[in-house]
Formats: sequence, structure tokens, C-alpha cells
Amino acid sequence: MHQSGNTPATTSTSNPSANTNNTTTTTSTSTTTTSPTTTTTTALTPMPPPPPPAWLVQQPLNPNPTPQQREPWSMCSEPESDDRLYCMEISAFESTSSTFHLPPKSRVPDPARCVKKYRRSAAGGGVKSYRNEKPRGIAQLHDTVTFLFGQVYNERERFNNTNLSSAVSFISDRLRAIQVDIVTNRLLENKDERLPAMLGRMCSFYILNIHLLSQLKPPHFEHRFNMQALQSSLQMLKAYYELNPPPSDAPYSLNDEHLAYSALLHISSHINGGQGGGVDFGQGLNPMCTICPKDYSPARYPKLSFVLKMASSLSTCDFTSILKMISPKVQDTRFHYLVRCCLAPSIPTVRLELLKRMNKAWGKGEKVKVEEVARLLRMTPRFQDCSDFCASHGLPCGDGSVAFKVNPVEENPNGGGRPLETNGTRAEDTLVFGEGGGRNSEYKATRGEYDKQGVNGLNETFARWILDVQ
Repeated sequence: MHQSGNTPATTSTSNPSANTNNTTTTTSTSTTTTSPTTTTTTALTPMPPPPPPAWLVQQPLNPNPTPQQREPWSMCSEPESDDRLYCMEISAFESTSSTFHLPPKSRVPDPARCVKKYRRSAAGGGVKSYRNEKPRGIAQLHDTVTFLFGQVYNERERFNNTNLSSAVSFISDRLRAIQVDIVTNRLLENKDERLPAMLGRMCSFYILNIHLLSQLKPPHFEHRFNMQALQSSLQMLKAYYELNPPPSDAPYSLNDEHLAYSALLHISSHINGGQGGGVDFGQGLNPMCTICPKDYSPARYPKLSFVLKMASSLSTCDFTSILKMISPKVQDTRFHYLVRCCLAPSIPTVRLELLKRMNKAWGKGEKVKVEEVARLLRMTPRFQDCSDFCASHGLPCGDGSVAFKVNPVEENPNGGGRPLETNGTRAEDTLVFGEGGGRNSEYKATRGEYDKQGVNGLNETFARWILDVQ
């Protein structure tokens, strides 16, 4: 179809020397059609985009879970999904956006969100395998960990009737399946930096759970399984660096950090093991010598050195120094927050031992301001909590002061021979996350909003920073 050269859609130029040929030249941005007398162009209609894949018809909650669109069934095989669909084992976190709020029998798995479930091996046999199931490589496992922490953990509020404990339960099960794949597929022998980075995030997740879910009891949260998973991740990190030692001049940042966490777990277990039993805190720390690598030096392993100084203070029963070392500071890094999460269950015991020594140091019936006692116990500005803590252990409190050496400090305030409650109501939120300043401002306080199922605890920005999710 030709158009006149005088239409607005075309531009005509005349050449005086070509008037005898009556030729008009027309230019445009599209294809050109030439005739003996005129040259015209027309714009072609663009081709419609190809239809989206079938698995994208029901859009997931986040259509762009990674910088590159995740392939369907990259985190879980389709046969396993069909089997779990038949058994009604599809979680709300891996369902499509239109079915996640429905009962398990009505949920539809989302190929972009479905994650391989941990399968316990049957007695006398192995783990059930599915047809055409390919082993997951390091890249797939790394993307799965990023998905679990970056989306499931931080987007759990998108789901109806979900909370922190349910999200942690789902993530812990899927991380356990990842640990099995790492061991069975012998991935630790591969020198790939994504592997220690992935295991490091898993350690941060388990340590964060020690504090955030400390108020929950089984079956809402299994503390023993959480500690076992943390120790397994630390052992995998240790094995990775033994199989793939970095150059002598390379920094041991992650190796240093995981060794520090291993030492912290030993310190916390040692403190809690001595609560209420009169155990000498200066004994039993010799096994920590096995944690130190052969090339240890404070400059090469600064984080491990920090923890060893804490162990040295514990061996001399210097509980004041321990509380001072873990107190929040504006320049705190991710490591310092996780140190406090790891030691949170032990803080009441440390305070109790320090209170015993304060009861011996001050004179008989001497009254000390609650503010001063709170400063020594690192409970500022929670003066009422400090007063309640002293009163619960048998020290008279009144008129804003605490009377020492009137009564002995009671070991078990609960009575009946029950052990000291360690962080049972997450009372150490202020000490663990601080109040204002630096990264502390990104912490969303939830005190007074607890329920039997758990609380959110951290906002998305802070959680992403703690879990090192970009």
C-alpha cells in the first residue's frame, strides 16, 4: 500500500536536477518500497510477545526471586512435589499465590518456590528417591539458601496465620535436606566460595534462633534440634577448610568466625552446666585448646581471640568483664550481635554469680541504689527489672535500693529444686540488640507482644543484614 509523499507521516525531498524524471524520494524509519516515480515506507506491526510459560500462569508471591528468573523445579523435583501433593505435605510457603491460604489438601505447589523436603531414612533402608531426580549442585543449593532467607524468612508476614516459629520450622527442615545433599554428594571437596558462604548463613540463622525463640517450648520449637543443626554446620565449615585450605597470606575471616562460634557454644554450655550446682567456673575449659588452629595468632584470628579473652575471664570468675565485653556498642558488627544471641541463655546465670559476689563485697545491711546495681549487672535502664531480679533471689528491695548481706542469694528462685530459668521470656532483648544507635535502630522491639507460637522479633532490613542476604 502506497502513501502520498505529502502526508505527515512521510518526508519528501526534491532534487532540481531530477525534475525531468519526476522522481520523489521519501525517507522513514521503517522498510522502504521503491517505484519508478516514488519511494514510500510503512511501519510494520510488531510481533506479539510469546506467551509466558505454563508454570507462570499462577504468579508466585515474588515473580523475581533472584536476579535471574529461577527455573521451574530447580529447588525440588516435580515427582517429589507430586508425591507430597498426594500426601498433603505442601507448605503455605511453597504454594502458589492463589492457594497458599487454603488448607493443605487444596494447595498447589509453585514450581518456583517448592523446596526439597528432608526425608528421614527408613529402618534397614535408605532415603526414598524419585524417578529422574538429579542431585542438586552447589549453585542450586546456594540459590535455595538465598531464597529461604531472603524471601521465606523475610516475607512470612505475607502469609495468613503464620509467624516466626512456623517459618523457622519450614526453613530448618529444608536446610537439613541441604546438609544431607552436601554430605551425600561430597560437595565439601569442591573449592567453591559459595559453599562456606552458604554454611555461614546457616550458622547465623541457627544462632539467631537461640535467642529469638528462647521463650518457646516443644513442640513449637525444638531447641535441641536447633543446636544439633548449628553444630553440624560448624563441623561442615571446619571440614571444608581442612579439605580446601586457603593460601597462607589469605584472611581467615569466615574460618575465624566459625571457630569463634564453636568456642562460644562451649562457653555457654559450661556456664549453664554450672548453674545452681556450685560448679567451679574455672574448671573444664581445657577442651577449648583443641579449637585453636595451629597457626593461631590474635592478628590472624581476631574474633576467636575475642572469645578466648572471654573464656579467660570466665576461668577467673571475672563476670564483670564478660558482661562488659558483650554489652552493645555503636560500632558493633554482625558478629557481635550473634555473640550476644549465642550467650543470651547464659546471661541470667552470669548475673546470678555476679550478684553473689556483690552480696559478699558490700557490708551487712548496706543499701545500694538500684541504678548502681543495674549498671554493674548491665541492666540499665531496666531498673524495675533489676529490682525484680534481686528480689527474686532473696535480696530485700525497697525505696529504690537493694539491701545486701541480709539474706543469702538464692540459687533457684523458682523453688522446688528447679534450675534457673535461662532467658525464658526473652528478657535480654535490650542487651542483645541494644537501644538506638547504629544498627540497633533497625531492630523492631516486640516485648509484650509474645504468644505461645512466637513473635517476629526483627524487621526485614535487620534480618537481611544479620543473615547476610543481599
